[in-house]
Amino acid sequence: NRCNGNMQGGKCRAGVYCLLFDEDGHVKDYQHRLGGDDTCGYNDGVGPDLPSTSTNCQGGVTPFDTYVSCEETGSGYCWQVDPLGLRAPERIEALGMTKPSEEKGGWEAMAVDNYTNPSCPVFFFSEDRVDGKIWRLRPDCGAAGDGDGVARHEGWDMLHKGNIKVDYLEFLGGCDDDRGRQRGKFRWTNNKASAGQSARSCYPYAEGITTTRGRVMFVTKASDLIFTLDQTTSEWQGVHSHANDLLSGEGNFQRWPDQITVDHDDFMFLTTDGSSTPGVYIHNLQTGKYYTLWQSRDIGKGREESVGHAISPNGRFIVGALQKDGRIFLFARENGEPFSGFDFALRRR
Repeated sequence: NRCNGNMQGGKCRAGVYCLLFDEDGHVKDYQHRLGGDDTCGYNDGVGPDLPSTSTNCQGGVTPFDTYVSCEETGSGYCWQVDPLGLRAPERIEALGMTKPSEEKGGWEAMAVDNYTNPSCPVFFFSEDRVDGKIWRLRPDCGAAGDGDGVARHEGWDMLHKGNIKVDYLEFLGGCDDDRGRQRGKFRWTNNKASAGQSARSCYPYAEGITTTRGRVMFVTKASDLIFTLDQTTSEWQGVHSHANDLLSGEGNFQRWPDQITVDHDDFMFLTTDGSSTPGVYIHNLQTGKYYTLWQSRDIGKGREESVGHAISPNGRFIVGALQKDGRIFLFARENGEPFSGFDFALRRR
């Protein structure tokens, strides 16, 4: 089964919803997990009420099979959601946005590094604002359980209990080196002001974020850059995501990368935010080449977002959607085999 998807919109049109598939890709159920209130008629999930939310954006999946939903609005919060509906959604108060007088974020996405220390993962959050910081949340793993760190019931508590530490990304020495290259050193700081200024100068409007083998990668909409943070050396590097001159085969990837995921350190999957070429594109991290996985037929007809990219647990199906159009797509290979290991340069049939 796969629970997949945030929905953006007002109080009665936003939230987290689950599409449940069987192993052959047939939709078996559609369930509601977060958002709405009694006036919306959506409270069929956990308990008598579900918290109202607005403009739910990417969020992310945790290593203990829960989902974090991020509200991309000035008064937004991040919520941990149980896809199975066995427990009520819970707001992540460690992010420090629990009082009306405190700063609230235009939250975008969440990623987890459980490669560096599998027993005590570290969480990263992005904000889609001009001075939106990259947040690092380090849980108090001892308070979350007996130290296993991967059990489902203990993992949930990591985001809510104990002395959770939060700090922010700051680029040191500006946005490029002495040769004009977009690279340099970074640190994690408790100074919100300096981190916010660093974001405004170097990585405004951060979008999708992911991790791979301990490295943190995120993209920005304003500059069309893909950033990589090496946590071992404290070095960062940025590369442009303009891809048409590197695009192999069919398709037309113009700009505005959004949601990102990385597969085994080799391929990055990118959706697009508000471009005229909505789809999912693949960036080969080894060669620098780009490929089109799928692209909407409505090219150039206005700003559309491709969202909800996910791969089924058995690897046989890829899910994607168009936000404004409201369509959800399920892709499968003609021979029924998993997508792992297939040649991204194959021509469209």
